[in-house]
Amino acid sequence: MRSLKANHESWVSSALAAGGKDPPIRIRRIRANIPNRLTRVRSGGDLNPLVHGSLSIAFEHEEPRSDGEAKALATFAGRVQDFRELVSDFDAAEQMRCAHRMTAYIRELEDAGTAIFGGREVRQASVTLSPGPSRLSSLCESTAPFQKLSPTPE
Repeated sequence: MRSLKANHESWVSSALAAGGKDPPIRIRRIRANIPNRLTRVRSGGDLNPLVHGSLSIAFEHEEPRSDGEAKALATFAGRVQDFRELVSDFDAAEQMRCAHRMTAYIRELEDAGTAIFGGREVRQASVTLSPGPSRLSSLCESTAPFQKLSPTPE
């Protein structure tokens, strides 16, 4: 028991000496979890399973060709993030209404010549809590590299 207490006091002292800084979190991609291909997102119904329950979203897109296109992409990215944050809290009826609104936003981008593709990936987050072999690690279905924006094929 004294050994446990001494180890704990040592850990507390070193944690306090570190200035209260949180240890760095390492996010690791797992090759088997990387989607082989992205699917075309044509509606809010296609979007919902990609973002529902995820903790983050990764956006990739080609360089916008104009200020208007940059603004449209940024607005859409913000709407997708809002949708991701809120959809889990909604009942089924509200989820359907939100998906319908997202369909309208997706169609606006498609009409402007941008196609949306998405996939879901699980990454591993880990953090070393103290010096030595102890390690906290968890698989989190948090990162959904979700969307590749590109011009629609002619």
